[in-house]
Amino acid sequence: MNIKRERSAAKKSRLENEVILAVVILYLLLSGALLAIHFAMPSGTETVTSSTSPSHGEPVRKAPAAPNAKTAADTTAADKNKN
Repeated sequence: MNIKRERSAAKKSRLENEVILAVVILYLLLSGALLAIHFAMPSGTETVTSSTSPSHGEPVRKAPAAPNAKTAADTTAADKNKN
């Protein structure tokens, strides 16, 4: 019959432990740097972005309304005057 022998638990290799430790340290370093940058920025400064997204661009200025065009406020005021 087959007699099964108990095996001792396999230990993690030294390299595996070093890699795990390096990843944890890198994560903590990056997190700390991002938090430091976040809290070091003065609250009143305007940030600049390199994004090409339209939502990050300059605010869109609306063209002036035509002289005869009615606004929502004009329509509401006219409705109140009818009653």
